[in-house]
Amino acid sequence: MQKRHDQLSKRIAREIFDPLCTVDLEKEVPSLDAEHMDLWAVPNLTPPLDLPRFLVLPGRLVSRPSHFELWSVIPDHADMHETQRKQLNWHHHLGAQARKGGRPVLDLFPTWTITPGEPTAFFARARVRRADGWPPGFYWTDEQGQLYFVVLNQLERTRETLLLRLWCPGSARKEALAEIRRIPEADPDRRRLWEIADLLRRAVEHDKKVPENERSEFMTEARAEQLREFQEIEQRGELRGELRGELRGELRGEQRGQRISAVQMLLSIYEQRLGTLPESVKGALAAIEDADRLKGLLSLFLNGSADDIARALLS
Repeated sequence: MQKRHDQLSKRIAREIFDPLCTVDLEKEVPSLDAEHMDLWAVPNLTPPLDLPRFLVLPGRLVSRPSHFELWSVIPDHADMHETQRKQLNWHHHLGAQARKGGRPVLDLFPTWTITPGEPTAFFARARVRRADGWPPGFYWTDEQGQLYFVVLNQLERTRETLLLRLWCPGSARKEALAEIRRIPEADPDRRRLWEIADLLRRAVEHDKKVPENERSEFMTEARAEQLREFQEIEQRGELRGELRGELRGELRGEQRGQRISAVQMLLSIYEQRLGTLPESVKGALAAIEDADRLKGLLSLFLNGSADDIARALLS
């Protein structure tokens, strides 16, 4: 059977859950024929307190050891049987390891299936119902099966579901990224959400398993975010002072968290398009303090070749 799991969604899930738990991507499930769970998540020993709204739902998803399968298409009966087989094989393996070590065997863990739409036929056959205490779009079977579902196209468009909507395919994912970019500066969630978006961009950039069209689409969104931030800084007339403070090591911690400096932005754009910037060119870029010259370099970094950029900075 062709594997239809969504590599980009796995990478997004890995970055969302990272501050909340230990996450193993594509965890091998020991069996006669090797198989892999998309994610195996084990909560941190000391769970974070006072989570922001956008991390409350992800935190609940990984509040106990959990198995995740992420799909780019709606799974059918055969897909769900494969999912259940992974769940039971992994539970059997964990039980064997616990007995060998003289530890108690844990109860069956929840398996979360993340699907772009509702698997209507399977839901009817397996008597899947709305999950009590969860918002719209969350479903489960029963205590015996421990099968849970997040139906992405049924999630409400709220701050609580914002990160989960990054799993949505196509335009819905773009809308979630755009929603992050529109968060006002005064919003206390803005800095952390922008940091998460930048971590995702970097993770997707280096994950060659993510299809090229999805990688380039995600990178385009990240580049638009960077351009918008550059323009905002320039319009507020803060570019010169902020850049000089960064170069002298005087930029305050809260400022560094709130915005990306012009040099950092240009470096990031170069890395997205062309790879690692040579040290000689990087040094020439870092030495520029003229705001107008930095502004003029933006178009070159977005569209020029590596040779064009090197000539412009080293000449």
